[in-house]
Amino acid sequence: MADEEVVFTPKQRAYLTVLFHSVHVLLQHAANAATGAKTGYLALRNLLTERGVVTEEEWDAAVTAIETQQATLLSLDPEYQEALAKIQSVYPWFGRGEGPEIAEP
Repeated sequence: MADEEVVFTPKQRAYLTVLFHSVHVLLQHAANAATGAKTGYLALRNLLTERGVVTEEEWDAAVTAIETQQATLLSLDPEYQEALAKIQSVYPWFGRGEGPEIAEP
């Protein structure tokens, strides 16, 4: 299969181009939103810690508690587990804190 060449018709290429462009645009929007959220998060942390509303340790502990809660909720979500199992069937290393195995030349 790896030696076979895949040939697309011009119409298929056009569809793929539109599809890939759409995915690219959506990912760019998601990246921009994530950057904005991170900036707001850091600004809020700075304001609250500089004004003595919370200590850095209290902030960090609260963040850790929320991350733990979210991880627990995801581990109990059957749709998430099904999607993760599908991804891991293709990429066994995914979600296990490992990278892909790369063959040495």
